[in-house]
Amino acid sequence: ISAATKKGFESRPTASYTVTTLPRLNAVSYIQAISDLPRQIKILWRPHESQRIEKYTIEKTSPATSRWSKLKTVKGRLNIEYIDSDLKDNVVYMYRVTARTFDGIETLPSEIVKAQTKSLPFGAENLVATNNQPRKITLNWEPSKSKDIIKYKVYSSTRANGSFKEKAVINTDILSYDDL
Repeated sequence: ISAATKKGFESRPTASYTVTTLPRLNAVSYIQAISDLPRQIKILWRPHESQRIEKYTIEKTSPATSRWSKLKTVKGRLNIEYIDSDLKDNVVYMYRVTARTFDGIETLPSEIVKAQTKSLPFGAENLVATNNQPRKITLNWEPSKSKDIIKYKVYSSTRANGSFKEKAVINTDILSYDDL
């Protein structure tokens, strides 16, 4: 530092000083994304070790894009989960978390975790409908190949391109339906 007058005279500078700022805080030490949920992914992380953390920012991207987008800000150092919902079926997403202190200092981003949403279940197979019975249509089918099916829904319409209405909800141990 030196002093100067209006006419441009400058004093001798002071001795120089070397100063270093503190490094950025470490990233969240653990993050996990839970896959195979229907149209959602659950993100969990370990609370940051610094007591100064005020909130976490969750960011998301997918292999189709290389741009990170801010998904949500979760307030509170001990709030350590977020569920990303309304996602597409059978799609891979990537996530990372950044913590922020009360005075606005961001940590390094966490490692990147990857998760995939659940694909749609397989439908009933080999559906056969009778057309030789008076006032009755019997439907028969083979079970779905998906292991987590809990019920079948039967819909009907008077036209192929018309609006369908739900007729019945059937347990998975029954593989037929009589529409009267």
